[in-house]
Amino acid sequence: MSTQEFTPMRKRLSIYDTPETLKQQSLAPAHPTLVEQQLRTTRHAVSAHFATTRATMNEYTNQYFALEQKARQAVSPLYTPQEPLLPNALYVTLATFGGLVATANSQRVLVRVGGPAALGVAAAAWWFPITGAKLGTALFGDVDLGVRDSFQAASNSVSSGFSSIQSSISDATKSAREAVDQTIGSRK
Repeated sequence: MSTQEFTPMRKRLSIYDTPETLKQQSLAPAHPTLVEQQLRTTRHAVSAHFATTRATMNEYTNQYFALEQKARQAVSPLYTPQEPLLPNALYVTLATFGGLVATANSQRVLVRVGGPAALGVAAAAWWFPITGAKLGTALFGDVDLGVRDSFQAASNSVSSGFSSIQSSISDATKSAREAVDQTIGSRK
């Protein structure tokens, strides 16, 4: 026989909790603390205000898309498909920017404002002759294409829409500030 004593084999411990230990451990206290209650209230208030803000922003986005559609419908009779839009619009934009650069050092306000506008209008008349003629006829001519009224209506609706959006945003900002101040004031 050997002189060593008999040692039993070691039992490997499980890395998982047994159901008995889970029952013994309570992960959450029976009653939430005051801090937990305040955090819960704050979280719910912020979530509610976020949902309201999201709904308001979706409404403003839909109003903007409706205004854009009205403007597109008003301008679409003026555009002629024979004139390519993309390169010509880039040329007009570059001419306007060139006017800005050329008049940047001028001391006269009329030159600084009128120069780029005149170059932009001249470039638009050069690169979009048919569209420019239609626009001039619709705005200043006696020929009634129905475009002048729709253009004026679209202009009025766009300006009123932007003013309503601006007032709605200021109202939403004001109500959000009041809600935050009220929530913070109730916490103190």
